[in-house]
Amino acid sequence: RHGPPMATPAKSLRTILRYLKKLPSGSQDPTYHAEVMRQFRTPSPPEMAERHTQQAADYARLITAVHEQKLLRADWAGEKMTQEERIRKTGELVGFKLPGE
Repeated sequence: RHGPPMATPAKSLRTILRYLKKLPSGSQDPTYHAEVMRQFRTPSPPEMAERHTQQAADYARLITAVHEQKLLRADWAGEKMTQEERIRKTGELVGFKLPGE
């Protein structure tokens, strides 16, 4: 097997539930929480267990990445930074320092 080690189902579940709470619809409606819990509690046949664990880990990584992307977009494209700050931070990302620093 190549790639990073497989996440545990419990870790994936915690990640999914944490981001579910942040969704406008997920925080108010207990149906979403109940459905996620039902899917994790339903036993999988042994031949499907690894696949289901991998799917949960993939989904947890996806929602984590989407959340991080939203934060980055808000910082970099929003009104939070001036153009000068954006240029300086972009340079820092690739190891450059602007003159005068």
